Amino acid sequence: MFKCDRMGKANRILVQQSEVPELKEQIKKLEAEAVALNSKLLKLEKEPNIEDLAKLFHESGREAVMNGKVLMKMEGKPSFKEWDELPEDAREGRRIQARFFLAKCNISLK
Repeated sequence: MFKCDRMGKANRILVQQSEVPELKEQIKKLEAEAVALNSKLLKLEKEPNIEDLAKLFHESGREAVMNGKVLMKMEGKPSFKEWDELPEDAREGRRIQARFFLAKCNISLK
C-alpha cells in the first residue's frame, strides 16, 4: 500500500492483512467516483473551468455526508449544504482542491 504525503509523494505504508479487503473495497469505490467525476466533466456544456470542477468536488461529498461517513459526526439528521449555501472560505477550499488536482494530473484548461 502507498500513502501520499502533502506534496503528492507516495510513501509505502504497512496495513494489517485483515484490513486489505476493506481497503480494496474503498479503492473500488474511489475508482467508481473518479469515473463518475470524469463522466460529469465530459458532459459539461462548456470547457471545464476551476469553478465547475470545484462544484463537482463539492457534489462528490454528498453521499458521504448523507450516509454519515464524515470526519465530524453531527447530532440529528445529516445535511448537505448546496454550493450557493457554502461560506466563501469553503468554496475557495474546493477551488484550491480543483487547482491541485489539475496540476497533479497535468491537465490544462483551454
